[in-house]
Amino acid sequence: LPWRKGMREASVSAVALQEKGKLGFRYYLLHLPWVFWGIALCIMAYSLGREWPLSPDSSTYLGMSGIRSALYPLFLRFCFLFFPETAHRPLFFVQIVLGMTGALFFVYALQRAFSWKKTRWIEFLLFLLFISPNLDVCQPFWCDILSESLSYPLWLFAAGNIVLFFKESSIKAYRRFFLLAGLLVLTRRQFIFLYPVMVLFLVGLFTFLKPLVEKKQRWPLVLYAVLSIGIADLAERGYHLAAHGAFRHVAFTGLQAIIAPTIFIGPQGADCLKDPKEKAIYAEICAHLPQGGKPLSKFYSTIEYAVSYLPWSGYATGAAYHHLKDTGIPPQELGFVMDETLTTIAARLILHNPLAYLRYLNRAFFLSYFVPARYGYCGILLLFAGLFFLCGHLYRGATFRNRVLLGSAGILFAANVLAVALVEPLLARYTLYTDVFLGAIIIAIVAERKREGERNPALLG
Repeated sequence: LPWRKGMREASVSAVALQEKGKLGFRYYLLHLPWVFWGIALCIMAYSLGREWPLSPDSSTYLGMSGIRSALYPLFLRFCFLFFPETAHRPLFFVQIVLGMTGALFFVYALQRAFSWKKTRWIEFLLFLLFISPNLDVCQPFWCDILSESLSYPLWLFAAGNIVLFFKESSIKAYRRFFLLAGLLVLTRRQFIFLYPVMVLFLVGLFTFLKPLVEKKQRWPLVLYAVLSIGIADLAERGYHLAAHGAFRHVAFTGLQAIIAPTIFIGPQGADCLKDPKEKAIYAEICAHLPQGGKPLSKFYSTIEYAVSYLPWSGYATGAAYHHLKDTGIPPQELGFVMDETLTTIAARLILHNPLAYLRYLNRAFFLSYFVPARYGYCGILLLFAGLFFLCGHLYRGATFRNRVLLGSAGILFAANVLAVALVEPLLARYTLYTDVFLGAIIIAIVAERKREGERNPALLG
């Protein structure tokens, strides 16, 4: 069978690949062309030369709020050991350096994995792509106190290790990825979408991904993955125990997950709730629904939807607090119990009304990726259509390793979009991680196919 032939061609051991003498990241940095450093210095000078207002959410990270994950507040505390908390420029400098280093590492990983020669312009294009989320003239990530300032560089390091593992069967890259995945979940709970993808990958090691790893290494890799996930979970709970006196996860899931079912399922969803307190909480939240309010189908942009979305976490918090404050729950655990109760209500509403919720997810995706065409940007539709056919063409003519890498990028993209859509509008700041990764893999495979086509024109057919 063709796929078995591709698997046999991919069965190259990690040892054989490492014998090629791949150069390290430090060597790569030392031999970068001056234009990379020039662009980096210009961006740094511009970013540090302006006064940037902090976002409203910054105070929750500085105050180590229970609604925030552990790693970024701890990162801030570590940085403030060396300079005052009010000195924002040194913090921004550290975040810019992390962002630039993450972008260069991902470029390095792609260059090493795809063995480009005399293609610095592709590396430069990818470098600009990777730092582009930080070039927002209104408010760059790295010039604010938000978890994206840390999670985006960590994601770029993780993405680079994904590439090195799939292309080179690098066990070190595998270990680094699972370590970084744990750190990402500790930075932004959004990255929990990595867990089901990890499970699929681990199953694949014993089935369709056998050629990537030698048989004797598979079970140790499974153990390493389980340990990474378990340690990250314990670290999150331990942080909240030390900071807030409750051995629990971050108290922010239910506050978000309850909103979409409330708006798009409505009061009739209360029939599936049996607990009187849950019923009372949901009824109080639904009391804020306007008569004849604007349905989802009438929202014409993600931003318009997001603005209408903002007050609802306050409604949900108020309702949960009103009905749970006098139930004997210890004060330090009240916020976490409120969040768990709202999560339970949301889960029951979704399971009881799956078709209504699927319609919501479909519309949320449409708003985020296709609605700009309503205002004249029809090129967006053509771009997505072109990417779909391009991915199909690349997949058919790709090697086994490139197929796995392209498929993994697509699965990560879909998992992230689904995870975000379950609780929030699909704003670009939430989806950019996997958007950038998928775009980079497409560019890298196209460049490799072009180089191989120059050697053998028949391959481009």
